[in-house]
Amino acid sequence: MIYDLTPERPFRLSAVYGHGAVLQRGVPHVFWGSAPDSALVQAEADFISAAAVSRDGQWILSLDPLPEGGPYTVSFSCLGETITLNRIHVGDVWLVAGQSNARKHAKLQLPDGCSGYSGFGPTNKGIYPDDVWQSLIDIRRQWVSHGQVSRFGAAFAIEMHEQLQIPIGIASIAFPGTPIQSWYSSAGHPKAVGSTAKWVRKLPPATMAKEWVRPLYRMPARGVVWWQGESNVPAHADYADHLQRMIAEWRSGRGDPDMPFIIVKLQSIATESAADLEAMRAAQEAAAKSAGNCILVESADLAASGDVHPPPEELASIGRRAAAMYIAATPSLGRNSP
Repeated sequence: MIYDLTPERPFRLSAVYGHGAVLQRGVPHVFWGSAPDSALVQAEADFISAAAVSRDGQWILSLDPLPEGGPYTVSFSCLGETITLNRIHVGDVWLVAGQSNARKHAKLQLPDGCSGYSGFGPTNKGIYPDDVWQSLIDIRRQWVSHGQVSRFGAAFAIEMHEQLQIPIGIASIAFPGTPIQSWYSSAGHPKAVGSTAKWVRKLPPATMAKEWVRPLYRMPARGVVWWQGESNVPAHADYADHLQRMIAEWRSGRGDPDMPFIIVKLQSIATESAADLEAMRAAQEAAAKSAGNCILVESADLAASGDVHPPPEELASIGRRAAAMYIAATPSLGRNSP
């Protein structure tokens, strides 16, 4: 759902939100968008209301937390125009980020109330092949319960929903071949990416951070599920520092210093040496220990194929394990736990 600013439509809601979206429980619901300067924007949802005045063409407001569950209808009005979102649920939202294994889409059905968001497409067309650019335009900015969603993320969401009996939203911001240097903007990136495989994207540092991560800073979420590292295997000596810096930057940007990270340890990859794979896993462990509040998910035993892209059932098994490990490590979780 995209609301464009035009002379006839001067009021816009961020494309992060659309019909079927899941909002994070237990915290105010933050919405933002564009409108003419000094315009009053009002929001209403089940007897809860809020208002904000647009400054410099931008508005942001927060609604008091809605009760867990749904569905709800949330309406926004400004200058005589109304934008209405239907089938909104309140539960836990997870950012599913990393490389292709975190992103691989499949036509799947999520449980009632659960939904997947296909993430942002890039704004800089020049660094993406035409076919990738077009595919991103086709799938971005949508919340769907039945359709193209991350297979790994869907398995994670379904397991979380079955165990906690709450709506689950997965916001997929993963992209194939991306080295970790593209996911954060801290200084000190080594020039070497790691792997020289043709599928590794030689992106300027912080490309994905600027175009996919930062636009979601305002959107409250429970945590991050991170599956990445294939592009950095030969440069594993630097990986722990990269991952620790990235976690710190994402937490700082979101204003959540304890935001949990579920980190999938690198799977079995037949084309990489056993020594390099073990060194990469050790780097992931070191970063997780240093950053704190991280859960490491073993994947090698579930990725028996040795393919850099595990087949569907292996992807799903790893997703289910990630959810189960998080729930087991967080005993206070429950239906009414914020």
